[in-house]
Amino acid sequence: MSTQRRVALSFAGEQRPYVTAVSRRLSELGVDHFLADLETVELWGQDLPSYLDHVYRLESRFVIVFISREYVSKVWTRHEFRSALAAALNQPGPFLLPVRFDDSDTPGLPPTLGHLDARAMPPEAVAEATAQKLAQTEGQQLVMAAVDALGYRPFPAQEIDELDALLRQRESMAPSPGHQQEFERQERIRVLVARLRSHPTPRPGDVVCVSVTSLL
Repeated sequence: MSTQRRVALSFAGEQRPYVTAVSRRLSELGVDHFLADLETVELWGQDLPSYLDHVYRLESRFVIVFISREYVSKVWTRHEFRSALAAALNQPGPFLLPVRFDDSDTPGLPPTLGHLDARAMPPEAVAEATAQKLAQTEGQQLVMAAVDALGYRPFPAQEIDELDALLRQRESMAPSPGHQQEFERQERIRVLVARLRSHPTPRPGDVVCVSVTSLL
């Protein structure tokens, strides 16, 4: 059995040319993914219901389901979708990523779930959106891992100006002689601002990890 994959693709054969193009672009982007057509040797001799359940329910970070009238009517795609749906129930965030070829009702898939429209997007754009989704999600996971393991906190770049203002406010105060702690705090804030300013082109929404001890 393969190790965990970042994305698994579930589709009906009628959409194979489109999905193959998505897979090709994912490979160019370096995104590890499962496409049954690429796993001929691995699937040979496997108990397919069990193997595919493992892929779609346990192995994948995201499952992209390519919804069409053929998809909702075929035995194998329904099996894959049930496995992915079972996994989605245990995920705290997005897991099923629908791409629609038509408006077919899919039992178990909420109609309010955000989707991409294959009728309006070329397959390469779907692959690039997938890579962006992974980068976004995995970036958040790295930030939280840093918080847990190193005592670091996510620091929105737009707060840099607020820190600058805090520093100017503190510098404008005239502490009485002997307030060495206040001078040291000002210096730590000054160093922190400089570190954040050195982050490449910080924009609203960017996140920089800084040690919480810098703020003590």
